[in-house]
Amino acid sequence: MTYERFDTRLFEYGTTQSKPQITLPTRADPRIRQVHDALDWLECAPPPQSIGEQQWYDLLKDLRHVASKWLDIALACGWSLTDLFGCPPGLRGRVGLMGVAVLLKGREIESIDQNGIVISNRLGPPNTFLRQSPASSAPFDRRGSVLIWDVVAKEQNQ
Repeated sequence: MTYERFDTRLFEYGTTQSKPQITLPTRADPRIRQVHDALDWLECAPPPQSIGEQQWYDLLKDLRHVASKWLDIALACGWSLTDLFGCPPGLRGRVGLMGVAVLLKGREIESIDQNGIVISNRLGPPNTFLRQSPASSAPFDRRGSVLIWDVVAKEQNQ
């Protein structure tokens, strides 16, 4: 099942029903509170030295967009916070360690399911952020990925 959000209702592709087949976490879920608290902190923090100021503000916008519009669906589909908000230590490095919010670069998420997150593409067909390689039954190895707010906090404490 693939899910899209229209206004405040959740729709499953291929059906006309508006009732979700997944159980969405509420705002009281500690993961959702953690993300929103961390993003509130990031928005008040100075930009990291490792990236430019405009790039930082664009990243904050993407992080907030994922958190406010897609976080509940992604968590209900089994995606982890690292899948969504992870990044390499130092904010630069292997793309395989980057979460979907870090890779958006202003693009929109079109839909989410248990296996992939479809991201619109300005030119050409959409991209899909996969949980696992099509040739494997195991999720991608994102060990070494750190939540972006932890990387920024560590940089500021140095």
